[in-house]
Amino acid sequence: MNKESLMSQFIMRKMEYEDESIVLQELQEKPMSEGQVHDILTRGLSSTEKANTIKRYTPLLKELRGKGMIIPDNQISYKDFVESNPGCLIMRESSYYQMELQEVSAFKQAKSNRNTPFKMYSDMPLSQTGQGGDFVHHYITRGKYTGFGWKVKTHLISTENGAVTNEDDLGKLQAARSIYAQGRKEIDAILIQLNLDPVPLEKRGYGLTSAGIGGSRVSL
Repeated sequence: MNKESLMSQFIMRKMEYEDESIVLQELQEKPMSEGQVHDILTRGLSSTEKANTIKRYTPLLKELRGKGMIIPDNQISYKDFVESNPGCLIMRESSYYQMELQEVSAFKQAKSNRNTPFKMYSDMPLSQTGQGGDFVHHYITRGKYTGFGWKVKTHLISTENGAVTNEDDLGKLQAARSIYAQGRKEIDAILIQLNLDPVPLEKRGYGLTSAGIGGSRVSL
């Protein structure tokens, strides 16, 4: 085996190790549910193939469960999650999605420079009125946004004589405002704990195509 072949194999092994380390870090911060794991391993397989796949991965799954990287489908409450992870920075997944892009970048950098572990509380998809799917949903009406974020979808709500009259639309606006208020409370607290400055309200939403025309005031 020549030197070039050895180097190629070494690079491949290094890349595999780095990929594995990234996945383990992600699971440490945001554990997967039993249902998510089952879906990843068995999607599109026959009954026999499913059984064989689960059997093959059983030792690994047992190890991941023991490390808290796979959790039951019946998710514990946020309060219990915080209490069961003392000394950790905790953030809801929906709150993370509502960070500004520059906040996400600064947060990741600061987190990597600290010894304090970080845990993500999985609350997606949200179940409130007007929510669902892989994004947090916000709304714009009369030029005001209910919220912003790097993983947000924004929808236009029409008005009648300058007012929102549809009961369903009013429910969506109320829920979205509450979600954003809760999210920003968590975001600001963690950023301050990391000695980072939260983006001021008047500067949020700039340059986010998912939020339409950024820079409008949030309606709280």
